Amino acid sequence: MSWGNQIKEKVSFFHMNAWKRRPNANIFYSPGVDRCFAVDTFDPYTAFDVAKILSSKMPAIAVIVLHFEDRTDVNNSNVTDFTITDKQVIGGAAGLLFSRQTPVFRKMQKPVLEFCESMPLDYMPGSNGYNTFMKFSEYTKFVIRCWHATKLFDMVHNFLPMEEFANEYLSGEVPDDMCLPADSSNTTTSDLGPKNEIRRILYNADSIDEAMSKIADMWRNNNTPHSFPMRKMFYAILNHPDYPEPEDLGKSQSDTDLTHYSGYLL
Repeated sequence: MSWGNQIKEKVSFFHMNAWKRRPNANIFYSPGVDRCFAVDTFDPYTAFDVAKILSSKMPAIAVIVLHFEDRTDVNNSNVTDFTITDKQVIGGAAGLLFSRQTPVFRKMQKPVLEFCESMPLDYMPGSNGYNTFMKFSEYTKFVIRCWHATKLFDMVHNFLPMEEFANEYLSGEVPDDMCLPADSSNTTTSDLGPKNEIRRILYNADSIDEAMSKIADMWRNNNTPHSFPMRKMFYAILNHPDYPEPEDLGKSQSDTDLTHYSGYLL
């Protein structure tokens, strides 16, 4: 099997943004409200990550990869005006530990987007349901933006993901007493590392303000020479006019423990 021309491979069927040049390749849909609530133009893997993060607030989220002939005028400004005509989107079962239905991922075999003149009766403008749904839609758009920025800074600047390699590639082969830091940030205040800390914050936060405030505190508590480029890239890629890098962080001197993970400094 040759991957010389990946466009012709079956995996390309799930990447409508790559070769079909769709501006809205992945749509987030709520079966409970029967409306779409966000668009992600980029990769389906990050879109599904975002759905998992959002599962703490909305049960039964469906990430829909659109058909290449579906309409392209749906974006994050008008997405809540649309539903999908194929309602056979099956939600996952709720686990006792997580108490939320896990999100699902579906690839559409035909165009499914449909414009709606109004919201469902329980979600008409002015109702609590409408206000909650629109707030959730805005939070989703923020999480998409934030999680893309987070994954990118981690890929670029996390040069020693020891915990990931030990758990996913060397399970059972690593000594029990071996130190396995989550990343190369060289912090002593968190065992999770910036990427995992941000994911947990996004999962638990109830608003954009709360999430960004806690993320800023996370950077303050993990201020080292190795977390510095992560932080700079995070705010640069996020590029949110309402949430620039806090001034005290931009002017602060990083702290480091030269003995904690000294191998990083060689």
